[in-house]
Order: sequence, then structure tokens, then C-alpha cells
Amino acid sequence: MKKFTFITLFCFVLISCSNKKNETIENDVYYENGILNFKFVKLDNSNLTKVFEYDSNGQIKAIGYINKNQKRDSIISYYVNNKLIQTLTVKNGVTTGPAIWYYPDGKIKEQVCLKNNMRVGVHKYFRKDGYLKQENFYKIINNQSVLNGIIRYDNNEKIIKDSSEYVDLILNKDTINLNEELKYELFVLFKKKNGILSRVILGDFDIDYNLKDSSSLEYFSIYKKNIKTTHEEGENYLRLIVEFKDTINFSESNKILKWIFFVEKKYYVTPARRNL
Repeated sequence: MKKFTFITLFCFVLISCSNKKNETIENDVYYENGILNFKFVKLDNSNLTKVFEYDSNGQIKAIGYINKNQKRDSIISYYVNNKLIQTLTVKNGVTTGPAIWYYPDGKIKEQVCLKNNMRVGVHKYFRKDGYLKQENFYKIINNQSVLNGIIRYDNNEKIIKDSSEYVDLILNKDTINLNEELKYELFVLFKKKNGILSRVILGDFDIDYNLKDSSSLEYFSIYKKNIKTTHEEGENYLRLIVEFKDTINFSESNKILKWIFFVEKKYYVTPARRNL
């Protein structure tokens, strides 16, 4: 019998079903020493099969569900010494959706959202007492998960400004008229020693921050500004690249150290009035 992990087992079953092969996994799977590795339980009146994975010592390692019609996400729960340590969501063989790690007492240790095996949004870290310890912010840019900020908290969940690195974009309005200017302000948690705002780059960026029109590039070095941007009726996005630099310390290659943040905000443009 082939050797499987839970994820590869899941992928194998889906591929077998989608290709309509005769080779499917229906019987229990055992280690070479005879100890049960995988146990399959078909749920009544359902396309779901519940799968139990055991380690070589016979301890439960993971519990999940395989859905042959691929219409439902599978939730996989991982165990160590019979205690839950992690749950994640698998869709068509790829981890997509919530992922949670647990302390031995069952309290949440970490929580994040995954998209195609990549972190996106906020990755939260908790202390053993349940208080929030840290938040890491991720964006998927050009099919890569990019760390886009860190906020650290003290024991009372107050932000530790001196060790946080985070930039957000604040607009004066979320709805404007056609041809109206936008006013932006940067909310900055950045206290790196010698770190100063280098520049703010405004441009016609797509969702991956690829420049669509080079003539749209503008550079600023201030935290607040009224800007003119190309508006279309309906939903719009303002995307900025914010750079900080260290003017004193240098990297090993004698290059100026830089920190780069990708920020965006959605706003709406009301339709222009039309004369009747």
C-alpha cells in the first residue's frame, strides 16, 4: 500500500474520483508492523467519509472528512498525545480557510486564514492566559504571501508602539463625487531607531501592486495629503507603497536599510448627475 499523509491521502482520493479510476481507498490502512494507520468510516446518507489517522504507536494523529463530490470543504484536526493541536480547512487538496493552533489546555494559540497554502490577512498569536500577544499582517502579492506589518501587545493587550511596525491608510471619506479630491492620512506604528519616512508612492497599481500606467506615478514624503486620482463610478481602490529608511545603520552590503509597506483602501464614487 502507498504511504500517505493526511493531505496527500485527501488529494489522492479526489484525483481518483475526478478521473473515475477504479483505484480508490476504501479499506483501512496499516503500518508494516500491523498497527492501524488510517481508518475510514462512511457516514450514513452522506457523500462524506470520516477518516482517522493514527501514529505508529496507535495514538490518534488526525481526524478529517473526505467528500467525493468535492462540494464541501474538509476540516482536518491534528492531535498529539490525544490532545487537539491544530485544525485547518482543505479544499480540493489545498489548505484554504481558517487554521487554528491550540495549547494543550485547549485554548487558542494561533489563528490565521490560509489561501492556497499561503497566509493572508491577520495571523493572531495568543498567550497561554488567552490575551492577544501579536498580530502579523499578510498580503498576497504576485502569488506570494508578504508580511505587511506587525503589532505587538503587552500583558494588558495594549499596543507596544516601540516594537510594532504597521502602516494603515485613512481616507477622509469613503464616498466621493466624480472629480472630487481624496484626502489621505497615514496611520503609522513605526518606532525603529533612526527610521524615517522615505517616500510614499502613488500610482495606478493593480491588486499585485504592478504598475498599470507609468504616467500615474507620484512621490510624496509627508503623512497627510490631498491627492487627485483617476476615479470611475462605483468601487475604487487607492493603493500606496510606503517606504521607511534607516539613515545611520547599514546592512552588510552597505546598503541603506528599508522597510516597505503596501497599503490600500476601498472607496466609492457616486454617479455624476445627468441632466434630464
